[in-house]
Amino acid sequence: MHEPNPITLAAKASDEPEFRPIGVGPWEDEHPGEPRPDNPESPNYDARFSTELLDEGDQRNVLDR
Repeated sequence: MHEPNPITLAAKASDEPEFRPIGVGPWEDEHPGEPRPDNPESPNYDARFSTELLDEGDQRNVLDR
């Protein structure tokens, strides 16, 4: 078994009920005023970007152990 991550140990020792937020918020919160990469007219257009994830953000990531 591996040694626990020092950040995890500190978080558990603090008695805080929640870990820090992970993932990213909606595009407008993270990159206000920047052109969206899911817009075909954007200079940074890339069809691989999900409109739904850009609209809502993505909190599906999990903390590494």
